[in-house]
Amino acid sequence: IHDYDWKDADEQFKLARASEPISPSVQHLYAGFYLSPLGRFEEALQQSEKVIAQDPLNVMCRGRQLAILLCAEMYERAIVEAQKLLEFDEGFAGAHSVIALAHFFQGNVAEARQRAEKICGRTLLNPLAAGLLAALLKQSSETEHAEKLLATLQELPPLGMIIYHVVCLEFDAA
Repeated sequence: IHDYDWKDADEQFKLARASEPISPSVQHLYAGFYLSPLGRFEEALQQSEKVIAQDPLNVMCRGRQLAILLCAEMYERAIVEAQKLLEFDEGFAGAHSVIALAHFFQGNVAEARQRAEKICGRTLLNPLAAGLLAALLKQSSETEHAEKLLATLQELPPLGMIIYHVVCLEFDAA
């Protein structure tokens, strides 16, 4: 995914998937880092579902599935799957963030903001929620609070700033 050499990635995944049984790790990586970036969401979800069927409590694989669902614009399903994940890990901030983002992308800004505030109230270490909340605060002219969150985001992984810029429609900055 970082080299964007999709031909080589395809060849490497063919090698990794050449013999049965295919490792759940290989299926997980294939879905999230090859199929999904190429926009092959249905195939990515099929691979993800196979992994989850083998290991239903695997939070990492379920989290990757949530990212695929968001990218595929399957917001209702993302919310449902995130809620399933929260049934056995209520504290998984990524699932809460996906629910907030799905609500935002559906146009339900008030619900998205409420959820992002709740997540950020628990911890500021979640870049997805902090990026979403900072953008929503900026859009509602609450610049002081937004700037404080942006300062925090500078110390977190870049995904929070990417979300911030996307929500603010600053695609080049994202």
